[in-house]
Amino acid sequence: RILQLAHVRETFEVRFVEAFGAALLENGITTEEFKPRVSSVVPARYWVGIDLVAPFSNLETGLQIWRKLYDARGDVHRCKHRYLLNHFSPFELCEAWPRLREAYLSVLREHGQTAQVVAAAGARLDSLYVARGDFRQRQEELWNRDHMSKEEAHQRAMARREAKQHLRFIKGEARSSQRERMRMLREECRQRKMAACEARIEKR
Repeated sequence: RILQLAHVRETFEVRFVEAFGAALLENGITTEEFKPRVSSVVPARYWVGIDLVAPFSNLETGLQIWRKLYDARGDVHRCKHRYLLNHFSPFELCEAWPRLREAYLSVLREHGQTAQVVAAAGARLDSLYVARGDFRQRQEELWNRDHMSKEEAHQRAMARREAKQHLRFIKGEARSSQRERMRMLREECRQRKMAACEARIEKR
């Protein structure tokens, strides 16, 4: 239903609330009666090996939390962690983590968690980030090898393309030269015929 509303020029949150409310009404339930509690789960396994789980809250607040974390993660949200480096460079992923970390801790601070809990969560994330370093390094090495391989393949393809273009040029020059020789031969033959014809006329 949310996808059916995708053509409407509204945010995802507005479309979600409208679709959710419509689904409830179809079943004879109002939002006030249902009082949904929601939580956002943000993929972060590439950086820390776990997903980040936001606190439960009402629907409106939950969607605000989702938007904040969604925006912090940026375009990286589009892929599973194992495929991230197929679409983003290690530098882009390195830049994304501090934004996501700060946004997550900000959510905890703004929604009832004490300073001690937030500090402990930050320390845990930092510890997990360090522990995940070997995994990220292996992924980056694979990314580097893959990009070097693609670059080498690209260069070989360019070299083949240039060689083909050069060969076509040489063949074109050869055909032009052949056509010019044939033209000259025809002209020479024509001149000889004309000379022979003039010679016969003079003898008469």
